[in-house]
Amino acid sequence: MGAAGRELALCPKLPALDAGAAILQEIRLLREHMDRKFEIIRMEARARDANNAARLANSTFTKDNQELIPLVSLENNPIPGFPRLAGGIANMSRQGLDAVLEALGIPMQGTLQVKRQALKLHIGLPTIS
Repeated sequence: MGAAGRELALCPKLPALDAGAAILQEIRLLREHMDRKFEIIRMEARARDANNAARLANSTFTKDNQELIPLVSLENNPIPGFPRLAGGIANMSRQGLDAVLEALGIPMQGTLQVKRQALKLHIGLPTIS
């Protein structure tokens, strides 16, 4: 190590030298943060793709005893309490509807009937007689 190197080693906290290390650390932290954000975006995109396919399949139903293709949460997980049959929405409680709507990212106010209609619309169900 030369004389200049020895002198620099004696003063690692000088602002001109320390600022570069601090900047690099901030860049590393920013990159880790962005990587986490991009992973969330990818996860939500996969969930939306799966839900769009389920909505398309559900939109072909004509009877309320047909088994629904379940949608997934924005975290791409199964939704607890998701109705098994198209006609099952009519029997869902307010609490059950609220939980499913919340998991789908559409919490809402309104009557039980309004919430049932919102869920039917969101999962792709046509008007079933």
